[in-house]
Amino acid sequence: EYGVAATIRPTPTIVEVAFIGHGLGQPGNSIAGDYKSMHWRTEFTAPDAAVLGAQIELAGWPRTFARALVQGYFIEPLISVAAVRVDAVLLPAAAFRDSTGAIVVVLGPSGSGKTSLSMHALALGAPVLGDDQVLIESDGACRAFPRRLRLYSDLRERVPLAYERLPRQVLVQLGARRLVRILSRGAIAPSLAVPISIFGQKSPPDPAPIRRVAILERAFAPGELRTEPATVADAVNDALRLLREQREHLVLAGGDAWREALHDVERQEERLLAAALGGASVERITMPSPLAGDAMAQVGEAVGLIAQPGRQRGVRASRE
Repeated sequence: EYGVAATIRPTPTIVEVAFIGHGLGQPGNSIAGDYKSMHWRTEFTAPDAAVLGAQIELAGWPRTFARALVQGYFIEPLISVAAVRVDAVLLPAAAFRDSTGAIVVVLGPSGSGKTSLSMHALALGAPVLGDDQVLIESDGACRAFPRRLRLYSDLRERVPLAYERLPRQVLVQLGARRLVRILSRGAIAPSLAVPISIFGQKSPPDPAPIRRVAILERAFAPGELRTEPATVADAVNDALRLLREQREHLVLAGGDAWREALHDVERQEERLLAAALGGASVERITMPSPLAGDAMAQVGEAVGLIAQPGRQRGVRASRE
């Protein structure tokens, strides 16, 4: 699932996660959870352990969807705690280089359009650092987090330009996920994890300072795209809120010890984010609904995305 990402300060601090067995374990010191047809049981180390970790047992169907859920609920929150130990923030955000080469960080809750905007950027030839997670380091640079992209079965409607560039075997897999979403009446909508190379990007962009922050919001009603200026304080507060929401399940499963530890983590993240975003321009973008047709192209233009040389509409990616 993850690749290698170098940080500016080498460290022995790591996270270890083990998936154990094929069914639910005994209660013991572990905490059970479920969503629809999927179930899990988790047990965590203490928050001050030298090596942060969790043991996770899964049951139910589809298993890949269950893995994706616990990854977002527990694994990446654990990594975010480890990141602070090396003066970095694992931020639930998208990031790419705009047409001027500047780093743009995109903040927004799940479903706001971060992944769709990242797919649009890739289809236009803009280098993408991440569609859902990026690293912000103590020197203020934004660095790619080496996680696969997430494609959803509504990509054809949301970002037709990106959909046209996908290899056929990926289209088949997206079609199967669309069927699952339809048959479950939307209760199960699994994503498809793919390497960023399917869009022709062979390596992540070099780390660079953040020059612009876009805060995405959904209008949930037809209308015009709106942009308005915001402040660095707005961006920091939104980022902290997203981090807090990402760790909700970790707090519930980890108990009081983790709840107290995460207060300290958030204070350090606030300091790091204020420094990293201090020189950036910030704007709030309210997007029209639904996100279909040319809506994502409008959002892309609002954040500085234009087609790059060598990218042509309708050219499908080669088979991998």
